[in-house]
Amino acid sequence: MARWRFFMQTYNFLFKSYRDNINTIDGIIEASESLNQEIENTDLSGLSSFNKTFIIILKNIKKKALSGAFIEFSQIEYFFVRSADYYFYSLKNYVTGLKCSRPWKIFFDKCKKSTSPSFINLILGMNAHINSDYIYTLNDVHKDGSFLTDYEKVNDIISESINEIVLQTADKDIIENDYSKKTNISYSLFFNIIVKRWRAEAWKNYLNYKKKLIGEKDIESSAENTAMNICHITHFSNLWEVLKLPKIKIFNNSIRSSQVS
Repeated sequence: MARWRFFMQTYNFLFKSYRDNINTIDGIIEASESLNQEIENTDLSGLSSFNKTFIIILKNIKKKALSGAFIEFSQIEYFFVRSADYYFYSLKNYVTGLKCSRPWKIFFDKCKKSTSPSFINLILGMNAHINSDYIYTLNDVHKDGSFLTDYEKVNDIISESINEIVLQTADKDIIENDYSKKTNISYSLFFNIIVKRWRAEAWKNYLNYKKKLIGEKDIESSAENTAMNICHITHFSNLWEVLKLPKIKIFNNSIRSSQVS
């Protein structure tokens, strides 16, 4: 009965959110906070580290926007609205038994395992969000000459948010053990590097996607391979192996077949 109640509540929440077409960062924050309340004490509670990170970053982006940090905030806001749509839509499909992209499915499946560390869940969510959905989001959003400048400003805001993210998402035993200070510094450094690198690669992959040099199959396969490698990580110190994973190749056979199909 509990699983059925969770299924219905999550479905109703996500269906309403997606149908109502959230169109502001405040709306995304409210929806994400509601989702965190719904998944508490369920088999998808592992989503919370990704949701909390999303919320922290969006709140800090909104603060910076109010101080005039962006050239054209409306475009950045629309970018995050569209990326949130992809996330909520994928989760709605997952909990209702419909198909979602493989990077998201790997993330959702991993979150169901209570033994999965929160930092693994977070990196898996970031992978699906940035290495896959960002490319399509960038393709959806109208961009003028100032967009890239504002897009890159988000990197600075994320960097400023890292300490807060670590404190709110790290597993309790990591924060409280004897090596917590060293671990937090390493985690913060890794998070800072990986987010900047993935966001930069997403921009390049978007340009290649727009030029039809890569296709959807290439994007999904690359993000899926990254997710599978992340799943094999058993210790925090091995996270750095993620930085060695190959980038999407262009002008290969899979690209041509993906464009034809």
